[in-house]
Amino acid sequence: MQLLYSTTSPYARKLRVIIAELGLEVAFVETAAMENPPALRAANPLTKVPALITGPEAHQAIFDSPVIAAYLLSLDPKQTLLPATGDAHWQALTIEALCDGILDAAIGLRFEAAAGGTDRSPMWANRMRAAIDNAILALPARLAAYEKVAGDGFGYAQACAVVALEYLDFRFPDTDWRTAAPALAPFHKHWTDRASLATTRPA
Repeated sequence: MQLLYSTTSPYARKLRVIIAELGLEVAFVETAAMENPPALRAANPLTKVPALITGPEAHQAIFDSPVIAAYLLSLDPKQTLLPATGDAHWQALTIEALCDGILDAAIGLRFEAAAGGTDRSPMWANRMRAAIDNAILALPARLAAYEKVAGDGFGYAQACAVVALEYLDFRFPDTDWRTAAPALAPFHKHWTDRASLATTRPA
């Protein structure tokens, strides 16, 4: 298998965490998505990373990150990162969606900032900032509810949360999520040095 990825992509980072935690054999191919390389276009017509190539045929390329995550987790029937069934399963996937929403809004803000003149939309920028703020406020309760049913061990939900929070630190250091949602600070500190997170952190 090959993972087409960028070292700064938070969506790819979630997958790299899964791969590290499960000890999967995956070749990492750093890919500049904005250059629209042929290999990426063939794997993902949307020309976005990450994309996972599982075989030589076009239909054996999987995208995007939630689908790839589900595929990787399915490779290990004994994996404990994501509960297989029940309320805990759906709570974890909802946390994934919430954290992906933070990432979507943050990346949208980056593109908005890069736009010039009349291409900028203050309304959309404000909407994306509000989405980030609202998600940060909601995240502690979601994590607490999940840990009540799934336990407090490290799993996919925790990985999604740490990746989203650290992406804000990386790209938007002025976003003071530690003050806005104080419960997230000890949560983050507890997991930040875990090997799968430390070795995938963007520089």
